[in-house]
Amino acid sequence: MNLINCVVADDEPIARKGILEFIDKVDFLNVAGTAKDVYELEKLLGQREVDLLFIDIDMPGVSGIDFIRNYEGRMPLVVFTTAYPEYAVESYSLKAFDYLLKPVSPERFRMTAERAMDTLSVLMPKEKKDYFFVRCDGKYEKLVMSDIVYISGMQNYVKIHFSSGKTMVVHSALKSIYRQLDENRFIMIHKSYIVNLDYIASVSGSHVSLTELGQIPIGRHFKASIMPRLYN
Repeated sequence: MNLINCVVADDEPIARKGILEFIDKVDFLNVAGTAKDVYELEKLLGQREVDLLFIDIDMPGVSGIDFIRNYEGRMPLVVFTTAYPEYAVESYSLKAFDYLLKPVSPERFRMTAERAMDTLSVLMPKEKKDYFFVRCDGKYEKLVMSDIVYISGMQNYVKIHFSSGKTMVVHSALKSIYRQLDENRFIMIHKSYIVNLDYIASVSGSHVSLTELGQIPIGRHFKASIMPRLYN
């Protein structure tokens, strides 16, 4: 799926900054806006497509819980953030997606983000697009799938190889990139390689040969899944 648009609502600047820093480190999350109270939040939700909302419970005026309970517009997935564990039961009664207790750890935040991605990938209609976006050098680059020959993984980075001969290095896990690709066009043939089926010239027992671009090894655990894909 494409980027998940997030809004952060919290009256404390330091708390907003902390969540924004977490979002910045997750390649499939995008900041759609921030709000310091529910009045700014209501305006944002009316103006933008928001998929995931991180909202503090204890805010001046109208609380986060009261806002969610009474809001009549389209509601994104709601993640309550608070320093008070006693609000947990009430937040879940509002069908909140998750509840993050401050101070939030990077690991706990990442878990919530990945669960949100899995949930939204099911809820959102799948659009047939020939492109997706990746974050590179501080901006989001649009990549056309038909131009991608293969993608190689390098620990916390991936290297994208294009038909033009150009390459791009992106800070991301290989599986995160794989989730954004057209599953009918791309196949993972090794824990470190994803290949565009359109560029496969031949397949042997241990390698995939790409049109004029050399060979890619086939992982032992991936062999059984490759041949059926070539005939579908």
